[in-house]
Amino acid sequence: MRLCQNEIQRMNEADVDQFDDDFEDDERLMQADRPSIIHTTRHFRQRKRRKGCGASRHGHQQMLCPTRSSHHYDVCITSEQLCDDIVDCPGGEDENPSNCLFYKSMKDQLKHIYNTVLLLADHAAGQNNHREL
Repeated sequence: MRLCQNEIQRMNEADVDQFDDDFEDDERLMQADRPSIIHTTRHFRQRKRRKGCGASRHGHQQMLCPTRSSHHYDVCITSEQLCDDIVDCPGGEDENPSNCLFYKSMKDQLKHIYNTVLLLADHAAGQNNHREL
């Protein structure tokens, strides 16, 4: 009986040593993969910024949000999405009260100027049908 316990103890010690060796091999493999993971993560975070945004699928011109999404993607919004009380840019810049104050007043002034120019153009052409924004 004593011999049997010694053999079991030796087998258990051998199994533990084998497990330790396997564990160290796995750890070395994981460390070997780590630089590529770090490189991929660094590449992921250093993705180049767009220079601008194209038209939306509805044909509206878009603008680039100052901040990126949580996955480091650029976000584009239309002018209709500016100051509409819905946060569309990741940092909420499109709903900034200071910016919206100037944007809304500028938009109203430009509408007024546009409508005045159309009225003057129609009057100069002798037509009384004009389109307002």
